[in-house]
Amino acid sequence: LGPNTVFNEPLFYLVMKETADEPSGLGKALATPGIYITFISANLRKKNDSGNEEFEVGYSDGPNVTYDAFNATSALRFDGVSRLDAAGVTRLFPDINTATLYTAQQPIAMRKLDGIGAPSAWRLIATEDDAAVGEFYRYSGEFNGYKPADYYDMADDYLKLNLNSKFNFHDFGSGSFDLDDIYTKTGIMNINEDNVSDRLGLYLFKDTDNNLSGIPLGDINWRFGMVTY
Repeated sequence: LGPNTVFNEPLFYLVMKETADEPSGLGKALATPGIYITFISANLRKKNDSGNEEFEVGYSDGPNVTYDAFNATSALRFDGVSRLDAAGVTRLFPDINTATLYTAQQPIAMRKLDGIGAPSAWRLIATEDDAAVGEFYRYSGEFNGYKPADYYDMADDYLKLNLNSKFNFHDFGSGSFDLDDIYTKTGIMNINEDNVSDRLGLYLFKDTDNNLSGIPLGDINWRFGMVTY
């Protein structure tokens, strides 16, 4: 076999490359380009009730805890089902049901942090769904749309927890029975590209326990990351 060898049949070369350790391999080709905050893990410290209702994350487009309303629906449902994440990549959402540590098999893009459609800042809080999947409900007139909550402000360089402060839920639906349980000690506000970058170490968000000075969030320890597609 040499450079002058003549073949009467086609000759093919097959080159194989191991990609198992490249988490952005196929997903990167399919994802919507942009910078995303990702879910890495959640250590849930409490269980709101005895059932297996699903753990969901609600969010609000805006930094103001008093006036920026929460969206009434969410695709961030941690129910053990594979679905598209915010970047359009199929990910398995861990089934969060009870008080323990849950880690995603691969980072799950939660929301886009840059470009058109990305808010200047946003906030989140966890709920345990009781009424309808992906929809949030509270009791009619409950706290006039507000509820005392503990939350971490990513823009706060002093890393102090805001305790028992107003957290607006006035865009939630309302009813009189079987309504969602809000994890009132899971809130995070002022989430944007700059603030997430400031809190990262090696592109992994230092978990909220280590990002807070003093009292941690009582219901959860979040761990986030950042990915660019």
